[in-house]
Amino acid sequence: LPVLNEANVRLSAQVLDLQAHSRQLADSESMYRKLFDSSPCPQWVIDQQSQRPVLVNDSALELLGYSRDEFLALSSNALAGDAAASGLPRGVQLLRRKDGHSMALLRDTRPIDHRGRSAEITAACDLTEHSGAVGRLEGELRQQKEILESAPDGFLLVDIDGNVLDANAAYCSISGYSKAGLLKRKLADLEPSVVAGDSRKTDPDSVVRYRASHRHQSG
Repeated sequence: LPVLNEANVRLSAQVLDLQAHSRQLADSESMYRKLFDSSPCPQWVIDQQSQRPVLVNDSALELLGYSRDEFLALSSNALAGDAAASGLPRGVQLLRRKDGHSMALLRDTRPIDHRGRSAEITAACDLTEHSGAVGRLEGELRQQKEILESAPDGFLLVDIDGNVLDANAAYCSISGYSKAGLLKRKLADLEPSVVAGDSRKTDPDSVVRYRASHRHQSG
């Protein structure tokens, strides 16, 4: 009986320790679950074996337009956007909302262990509006470049150190240089009146007009 009583005391102490540890784990899981659910960054967890979501936070549901039950019933490829889309920056992917509209999202996916199973957690940032603005700016830049390229007047783009960054076809014709040859030059090589390193440093918002001679490729 004394031996059994001693063993019972030890077992009781172990049970109490396990109960305390279990409560700590439950409290930790509850805290991290609250942090996950309340995060302003859309996040979800995909089970690798079933390829279905097992967790999703409120920000992701709001962004993609699903209820929690609807999202957890999806297959992982149900969110895939237009596979033919190209020209997106690295890390940016198209995802499809519930209403069928595609969104440009910057996604970062990391492997994790979820309840003893291999899973992936994804964090996303909506870049739809940003991508649209970038696309419009790129279109405007292409249009401006086409106008400059086809202009009858010579055009040079030079940085603050006098390095030639671009030239149009008219300037190549005038100077005798190919574009590749010009891009290896400095303004001082083409315009003798410019001292090396000078390159007409002025207020970038001002317009400076001056007359100068340029050196042809032939000298």
